[in-house]
Amino acid sequence: CYTLEECYRWLVSEYNFSFEISQNGGIYHITVMDCNCVFYKSKKDSKCFKTVEEALNKGMEEALEYLY
Repeated sequence: CYTLEECYRWLVSEYNFSFEISQNGGIYHITVMDCNCVFYKSKKDSKCFKTVEEALNKGMEEALEYLY
């Protein structure tokens, strides 16, 4: 069972994914890019998260779905 950090490092090192998290008034959004191509943006889907971990978890979930 991988940790959130291990999964993050694997996606970044093996697939060059980029995860950008922004905060606005205690609400977090995440953008996931693959070689400067945005394939997930939580603001576009009107998704917001209470913690950085929730945002990162959703971003990595979307990255894994993108791969498979």
